[in-house]
Amino acid sequence: MTIMTNLRYKCLAIGGVPATGKTTLVKFMYPEFKTNFEYGLVKGHFNEKYNICLLGLYHTDSKFCGTDRLSMGVNKQFVQYAKQSKDKRNIIFEGDRLFSLNNLILLKDLYELKIVILQLPEEQLKQRHIDRKDTQTDKFIKGRTTKIQNITNYFKDSIETYTLTNLQESEKLSKTLLNWIKS
Repeated sequence: MTIMTNLRYKCLAIGGVPATGKTTLVKFMYPEFKTNFEYGLVKGHFNEKYNICLLGLYHTDSKFCGTDRLSMGVNKQFVQYAKQSKDKRNIIFEGDRLFSLNNLILLKDLYELKIVILQLPEEQLKQRHIDRKDTQTDKFIKGRTTKIQNITNYFKDSIETYTLTNLQESEKLSKTLLNWIKS
């Protein structure tokens, strides 16, 4: 009898510049997660049946939820959480707090990693910022754009890029991504 000692868990990392629909996409996944969990500053929701952690807080009506609701100091504990072998779980996350080049490089070694980048045409992106009454500066948004471009360049052969222009497209992609991580 062969015992598998190196199980490969999955990680779905969703990134994009502000207002591209990352949180909206993940909000469609949220109903699959019934239990909350904490690992220090790492907080989220858990699906026991499929052993999946959705990182971030989504049980709020705020437009800024998900990993935006986690402490700015969460990254160090996220790295510890990702590296742990005890209680290993599949992971889903989106947003700036955890979506960094260093984290993705680490996760690529530890998980079967799927990186999804959301994008929008410039005019639609500008309109979303207006609709959301964002207070983010042009400098901040330019920094996020550079960050996403650096990640895209590093992982150019393995990134999936999507343009989601309506809620129906977001809901459809959320189901596809959930099916991937459940399989």
